[in-house]
Amino acid sequence: MRSWTKTIWQVPLFCVVAAWVDFHILAIPLIRMSLITLPDGTVTTDRTRLMAVYAIIFAVNAIAAWFCFHKRTRKELFCSAALLTAYGLVILVAQWIFQITTGPIAFWFYYLHRPLEVFTFPDQLLVWLVTRFTDSVFLPSIPGCFLPFLFVLLGRRTPQGPLNLEDQNVS
Repeated sequence: MRSWTKTIWQVPLFCVVAAWVDFHILAIPLIRMSLITLPDGTVTTDRTRLMAVYAIIFAVNAIAAWFCFHKRTRKELFCSAALLTAYGLVILVAQWIFQITTGPIAFWFYYLHRPLEVFTFPDQLLVWLVTRFTDSVFLPSIPGCFLPFLFVLLGRRTPQGPLNLEDQNVS
């Protein structure tokens, strides 16, 4: 059995690495595909193309997560995802308490929140849904903090242990 301290860091570490890869390798070329030039010469992003880019990045992350986590138990992944969820909620609550949404300090919160950017596609869908019912800036971000629990679906139900010969009928 794996040590609890070794497995609890797997989801946060995966999210940090995936967020770096997403931003530096995937997002920059893909987001350029979502840029459009309007007839008056201004450059903007098309919401549909941007969501398609987020969906592609999310699919790449889901495939990578399956390769990393398919041998882990759901309990291990749940504990590890709970750690990342708690981190996201602490960052969100700190930002809400200090009411920091713009300015140079907001960039620090952006960088601190980066491990949760692996879930940009479902997070943007949730934000779109929640903003239909509220004008709050912080309320749409709350469901996004719980998205690391999606990794639990990739795990095994039971631990895979050594072969137990006592339970088998050996003649």
